[in-house]
Amino acid sequence: MIKDNPIIIILCFLFLLGCSSDEYKQAEQAYLQAKSTHNITQLVTSLTILARLDPEEYSSILFKAQEAKSKLIESQQYIEQNNYYLAYLSSHESLQKMYSMESKKILIKSGTVLLPLLKAKNILDKTYQDHPLVLASLTRYKESPILDWNLLELNALLNKFSVNIISLEKSTNTIKAIDTSSLPSLSSELLSIELQINRDLQRFKLAQNYLIDLALHRNSKLLIDMNDKLSAESFTISQMFNRDKANIAMVPFINRSKNKYAPSKNIIENMFYASSSKDKHRHIEWFKKWKVLEKDILEPLDGFYDYSLNVKLRNKKLMTYAIEEKAQLPKIPNNHLTIMTAFQENKVIRELIKNLKTDSRFFST
Repeated sequence: MIKDNPIIIILCFLFLLGCSSDEYKQAEQAYLQAKSTHNITQLVTSLTILARLDPEEYSSILFKAQEAKSKLIESQQYIEQNNYYLAYLSSHESLQKMYSMESKKILIKSGTVLLPLLKAKNILDKTYQDHPLVLASLTRYKESPILDWNLLELNALLNKFSVNIISLEKSTNTIKAIDTSSLPSLSSELLSIELQINRDLQRFKLAQNYLIDLALHRNSKLLIDMNDKLSAESFTISQMFNRDKANIAMVPFINRSKNKYAPSKNIIENMFYASSSKDKHRHIEWFKKWKVLEKDILEPLDGFYDYSLNVKLRNKKLMTYAIEEKAQLPKIPNNHLTIMTAFQENKVIRELIKNLKTDSRFFST
């Protein structure tokens, strides 16, 4: 009997041991080959054999590989369904379990569609200056005469508004570039962020425009008063002198008006340069129009002989700035939820951006 023959038993054991040893070596070689090529299917196949032969060493690695493959298959299915958001999440999880070329390929394909969101957040992180914009910060300008305004503080505030306006515009335009047709389960979250960006954008535009309008409103009243007085002086002088002498006679009155207006003019120019230092295209038009009005009053091209004839026309142009609506505080909600807190409180978007940052090394290769 074989079972009674110890020699035969030993020979069978040695035979099985030899077979196992060969199988182990082959599986180990296959595993090393799969690791070098990052082929998840081959990794699972070789690890299945190794885990059977040496469970203590390879069981945990096999489990990770199986999880990675499962997430890979899941991501492939989502790609076929044209759901790039869920495909990205699954491929991301797969790569977190175990690196593979298959998962990386899907992650790049699906994640590239989502990258504008990360770009938008990076723009805000670099340039957005969080500001607790409340009406109280505007009210003090309304309640103070324009010549009492602190120019350093005002310029800093206007510049901050411009920086934020540009930052928010760039961010929302970047997010709008995302093709949401391949992100059905993310569309509502992106829309929520986009709406919050637009809310913040409108708040800063309203605040900046109000301060500019208020300054122009105050100065328009001053220029209307000067226009009336200079017109009266011009009419009297034109009755007494010819054109050349009338212009000379008006010089003292003009110089007095220019000196009186100089501080107010300086405020307008400061506000323009502070606002347009980062956002010139949005401010150049109103500034050019205002400069024309100033010259019409204080430096008319045709001199001052017929100055009084156009007094009503100049006042009509100035009245568009002098209406009381220009001095009314805008309806800016005291919204404490800014775009930065919105990004943080939106769990889906927060986690997505975190994953995209983690995977950014893959998109650059």
